[in-house]
Amino acid sequence: MAGTRHHQFHDSAESREPVRLKPAMSAYQAWCMRLELLHVLQKERGCTSMWIASGGADFELAVKNLQTLVNEKISRGPPGICVEVLSQIRQMAHDGVQEHIMNGTSTGPLFYLVFARYTDLCEQTLELLCEKQAPAGSMLCRLKEDFGRERAFVGAILAFPDEASAMQLPSAACADYTLCLLHQSERWADIKTQHLHWFQHEPELNVLR
Repeated sequence: MAGTRHHQFHDSAESREPVRLKPAMSAYQAWCMRLELLHVLQKERGCTSMWIASGGADFELAVKNLQTLVNEKISRGPPGICVEVLSQIRQMAHDGVQEHIMNGTSTGPLFYLVFARYTDLCEQTLELLCEKQAPAGSMLCRLKEDFGRERAFVGAILAFPDEASAMQLPSAACADYTLCLLHQSERWADIKTQHLHWFQHEPELNVLR
């Protein structure tokens, strides 16, 4: 009987499929994937800002492609941002652009509202990136976000069809942009203090501006 029981157990064990455990993600891998997510989310924010500012006339395909890329990064990476909030922001942008197309409503306030909501999401990911990071690493991550915000804002200004449309931006938008540039200046000074001489792009940046 004992031999029979052993034989039955042996057969049942062999019939089971081997369990393949997903390799554990290291802290460094999680950090790199969050950085990649932040990068593509910043690009989606910038492209969506230009799409809204153009009144839906340009950048729609680029926005859709970036949304797909962000979704892929979210599905493969560690927890980072609230997917429901991201979906709400995208829907807000879409509905606002359709409203503009149908009724000619101003896109200035919509741009800044969507821009600010995207920035909140980027800040959430940024906080996770800067946890337990050395000061220099956190500084560079935050400087990257400053650049992303400036890029989205300037891109939107250039995408408005005329000056009158750009003038409909709420006053808070200009104040936010000014504050962003101030933060950049402060972080440049901190970078010099940390002697990160390999990261010097001020001349090129000033030419772009």
